[in-house]
Amino acid sequence: MNIGNCLHTIKRIWSKRSPESWLDYLRSEGMRIGTGTKLFSKPSAVLIDLTCPRLIEIGKNVQITIGVKILTH
Repeated sequence: MNIGNCLHTIKRIWSKRSPESWLDYLRSEGMRIGTGTKLFSKPSAVLIDLTCPRLIEIGKNVQITIGVKILTH
């Protein structure tokens, strides 16, 4: 694993410290997330497929909670 991959992994793990920082990280990865969207759980309690984040679009004022799985196919 090169240094770039290590730094990216650290950034991803660090962003899970709060729901707001996790949503900011997902936006930085290319996911389209509308304003007012809230994550009502720990980021680790929601599964979001990061293989192709630009394919995911979440609308405005969406509430995401424990056990939600968002996948790209």
